[in-house]
Amino acid sequence: MKPNITVTEVQSDDENNKRIVISGAENHDDARNAADEWCENHNSRILNFIQEDPYNVPQNTPQVYYAVISSK
Repeated sequence: MKPNITVTEVQSDDENNKRIVISGAENHDDARNAADEWCENHNSRILNFIQEDPYNVPQNTPQVYYAVISSK
């Protein structure tokens, strides 16, 4: 994972499906790779990968991505 990328697990009421937030990635591929690496290290798998709406983010601000994950 690139050093500028941060992956944060978000608490959820649903014990089976959790969410992680990926920030600091330069593009979709870097964010997806970081999420895949995080899941590999935490024995999880990605169920859904979402990019925050680019039209609601101020210009020149890094994109934020979300992944819904599940335990393997």
